[in-house]
Amino acid sequence: MTARNLPRYAIVGGVIIAAAVAGFYATCSRSDFGSSSPAAKWEQRENWRRIRPGMTQQQVRDILGEPTASASDLAFTRWTYGEGAGSGKMVFAGGMLRDWTSPK
Repeated sequence: MTARNLPRYAIVGGVIIAAAVAGFYATCSRSDFGSSSPAAKWEQRENWRRIRPGMTQQQVRDILGEPTASASDLAFTRWTYGEGAGSGKMVFAGGMLRDWTSPK
């Protein structure tokens, strides 16, 4: 039986089921299926514990990886790790880490 011979509801139903299954797998966390893909460096709490005042941008980058976003003005460079209210934030002055907030 070809797709032309199937009732329309069977085709639509199959597409909906396929989309639901794909959505389910896309939203599952790494631990749900034992995936071997590691968390990003900045997502690991122990890496945030290694951060110290006065570190250079390169030292922070080595520990946490590339920031999700960055912005600079004349006095400060600000890095963000993650998105939204629970994101981690870094503030550099003169290339040295001045202040930070770990992600929630």
